[in-house]
Amino acid sequence: MRLRPGAADRRKIGRRCLPPRGGRAPSPLPEDGSDRPLRPGARRARHPLPARPRPGGPQRAKLAAHERRCRAASRSLHGLDPQGCPFDHRLDRRITLAGARLEAGVVDEDDLDDGRKGRTAAELYGELLAKRPLVETLVVMHGDAYLDNILAEGGRFSGFVDCARLGLADSCQDLALVRRSIGGELGEEWINPFLRRYGSTAADEERLSYDCLLDEFF
Repeated sequence: MRLRPGAADRRKIGRRCLPPRGGRAPSPLPEDGSDRPLRPGARRARHPLPARPRPGGPQRAKLAAHERRCRAASRSLHGLDPQGCPFDHRLDRRITLAGARLEAGVVDEDDLDDGRKGRTAAELYGELLAKRPLVETLVVMHGDAYLDNILAEGGRFSGFVDCARLGLADSCQDLALVRRSIGGELGEEWINPFLRRYGSTAADEERLSYDCLLDEFF
């Protein structure tokens, strides 16, 4: 489930565009009348990864290039030293926030993932508590790692936009959203290659599913 920031928030977030280590942040807003955004209501950043191209031999190479850039983006961010990150998004805090959102009645039960449609937010929160992982592998994570928040310049990963949820958390919080986005934008067949080449293992599948459940509350 996604709650998109308003226009004023987007302008603030855009000014905090996060480049790769040692890189220069490209402008997060279009400069040349670029075409439609990837998702309704979302502003197009400069040179983001496009929506899924039409099938064909040359297009497969483009899809493979997009998958490589997603991997480069994830590794670049997750490779930063987490010790100096001041923003805490570890599970204790995220679960507490999820509970607060449940109590406030702001969890949108009409916008759940297909596998959870028809369930109540209270049921999902009970599952969130019951299945809480005991171990966290902490990294600096983006927190909203969808393809249209990854910038490309000259065919290579160049930075991020929408960094309001950036912080210290388990890497699977990011990977779960990247996996979902790759399946929707590039195709389901690109999910396993991405996870395998990133270094995720079959043992991470349960954790990835858990972090998709956590994201339902935000």
